[in-house]
Parts: sequence; C-alpha cells; structure tokens
Amino acid sequence: MNWDDGYRESRGRAGIRSAVELSTRIEAHGGRASAPAIRRWDRGGRPDRANLAPLFRALEIETGSDEEIELLRAWADLPPRSVFDRPIVVVDTETTGLPRDDTARIIEIGAVALDQFGVEIGSFASYVCPDVLTPAADVALAINGITRERIQAAPQRSTVIEAWDLWYRAHGAPLLVAYNAEFDAEMFRRAGWDTPAWWCLFRYATAEIGDPINLANACREMGVERAGIAHRALPDARTAAELFRAFGRVERAGIEE
Repeated sequence: MNWDDGYRESRGRAGIRSAVELSTRIEAHGGRASAPAIRRWDRGGRPDRANLAPLFRALEIETGSDEEIELLRAWADLPPRSVFDRPIVVVDTETTGLPRDDTARIIEIGAVALDQFGVEIGSFASYVCPDVLTPAADVALAINGITRERIQAAPQRSTVIEAWDLWYRAHGAPLLVAYNAEFDAEMFRRAGWDTPAWWCLFRYATAEIGDPINLANACREMGVERAGIAHRALPDARTAAELFRAFGRVERAGIEE
C-alpha cells in the first residue's frame, strides 16, 4: 500500500467527499487541518504527524487495526509489516461439540496477548456456562475432561463474553489468531461476539508443512513443545502462540538470508 491510495480508499469508505467536511471532523478529534491543507493532501501531500491520529479517527479507522498500521507505515514509506511482527492475541476455545451441531457452545476460553516481539504480555482464561447443554455434549466433555458440574457452576455466557471483550480491546491487537479460526469464529458468533480480525494458523501451517495438519502434528514438525495439557483452552492457546513464534523465526531467517 502507498499513502496516496490508502488515504483515498479510507476516505472513500468513510463517505467524506469535501475537504471542509474532513477538516471539521479532524477538529472534532483534536486536530487542526484547514480545507486548503486537505486539498494539498488530495494532490499528493501528507498530513503532519500531529494530525495523523485525528485524521484516522475522522476516517473511522479503529486504533490498532490493520488499516491504521498499514497507513502509518505507508505515511513513513516503510515496507508492509509481516504478520509475525505485530501485536496479536492467540485464542482457543473448548466447546460442547462441532459447528455442524446446532447446540454446540463454548464452555472455556483461553487466550494470550503477545507484543510485536512475541513476548506474552497478558492472558485470559474462563469457564463458560452455556445457554444450551444437551446429552450430546458428553462426547466433547470426555475429550477435554471438563465436567458438567464445573461448567454449570461457571459464570454465565454474557458475563464471560463481556469480560473477554474488555480484555481483548484493552490489548488493541490488530489480529486475533486461532489454530482453527473458522471453528473458533463460529463458536464466538454463537456466543454473541465477532470480529473481522481472525487469522488462521491452521491454514498457514498447512501451506508451509503440507497436508492438513492438526496442532499436535504441526508442533512436532516445527519442534515446538506443548505448553500444557491438551484440549484445554489456555494451554492450547499458549501452544498455538509458541507455534506462531516458530513460524515467525523461520520467516525472519529466510529474510535475513
């Protein structure tokens, strides 16, 4: 992305047609940019650093989003950042079934936040009392070892999702990584929460290693040790984070060569 194209695309999505309207919005967010100055931007100029944050808010660009990061780097004429050099959150869920089962629900959430250097800076873990719990859940419970008594005593789904949302937003990560992002995204949607920021580690691992591969086999191929007991949300999230770091090391080694 270059600055001119990115700026125009973001402005178009925000539906701001006139320099006067954009100037007013920037001022509402604490910046100062006259209409003539904005017209210079339209002809290839760039805002000064002090006006970048007000401009992004005026264009309805979320703080920490991919769009903001890429525009910042385009403004500074820096190359696009690798996914492995960004702050991320890695999440895993334990559920009562698979997405094809309409009654499947989240019963445990585990997540870790990593900074741009891959250092863990926070974690989230909670059991979830689901709104639906049928006899079919016994198969999944036998795998993850979570008892009915444990989840029935857990906080209600709405309480956990509210706490999760606050924790996730507090870390401001532009990407939400999961080993099987399609699965976890669907489970979160059923719990009443969603984000467009999902990044699938399974798809990346399959492209790098070969055949469709589960988390345990991917870790074995990459020399990654499990971070704890399998089929529990926080240990699996930490294991996925270790795998993510391992792929990052491989990418950086290739760049350095």
